[in-house]
Amino acid sequence: MKKYLSIISNFLIKKLIFEKIISLFEFNDNINLRLFNLFYKKQIYKKNFERKREVTFLLEIIHDLVKKKNKISLLDVGFAGSWYILDILKADNIDYTGLDINNSRITGLGLKVDATLKKLWNFMLSKIKYIYADIIDYKSKNKYDLVISISTIEHILPLGYDSKKEYGPYLDIDAVDSMKNLVKEEGYILLTFPCGTEEFFVNRKNLNFNFLLQKGFKLGHHNLISYDENRIKKIIGDWKVIKEKYFMGKKFNPIGKTSAINYEHKSSFINSLCCILLKNPK
Repeated sequence: MKKYLSIISNFLIKKLIFEKIISLFEFNDNINLRLFNLFYKKQIYKKNFERKREVTFLLEIIHDLVKKKNKISLLDVGFAGSWYILDILKADNIDYTGLDINNSRITGLGLKVDATLKKLWNFMLSKIKYIYADIIDYKSKNKYDLVISISTIEHILPLGYDSKKEYGPYLDIDAVDSMKNLVKEEGYILLTFPCGTEEFFVNRKNLNFNFLLQKGFKLGHHNLISYDENRIKKIIGDWKVIKEKYFMGKKFNPIGKTSAINYEHKSSFINSLCCILLKNPK
């Protein structure tokens, strides 16, 4: 017991010291980011094995593309609250733009983090271009070498985030189709999402809770879709699969595709993951 109390007290002391140091500076130099990397980043990813897998997959793809093209343009759909942006910003040859429908999370007000991380988020926000929009309705003449969406499409339920939107069973696929329209010829789209037997979960806070329960949704701790083989095929469409990886279990260990997409979920706490890279066939 004493051992655990000692570990907790040491952690809290380090945290207080770190926050005191940060309070003396603005996030405008590499020192602050290094402090973040030494302390906070480890805490963010320490038990989030799913995010570790996603970020590793993402950074490998970005590295390969930059190696081929020297400089790339990147659109990140559902970027609010994503700390991997720090890793992307380390590279000068990535033209980054974020897009999100949740304005409170974009501004940092809706992020469930402490004051120091909100300060860091505002710093990052000052360094990037971002768009406040619904990807399903968003249209632009700008095209990107790479469009990414990390653990986002599974939250686009048949009524989407907008309660005024008409019911449609494939709004998440509509969102992916909108992303595809923003990709350059010979460009790519990178997606991560939970996989297994197709299930639909809805949280009680959802404005359309009762309606969705009538449509066969299950009660969950948040709004979520799990993707089976047929729904993944709808995501892929006529695009070419360049790379795909599957993970499963509490630590999201690598596993074969067949096992991952046939995983039966007993709750909305889903421990199976698909990371996939698609190439524009044009």
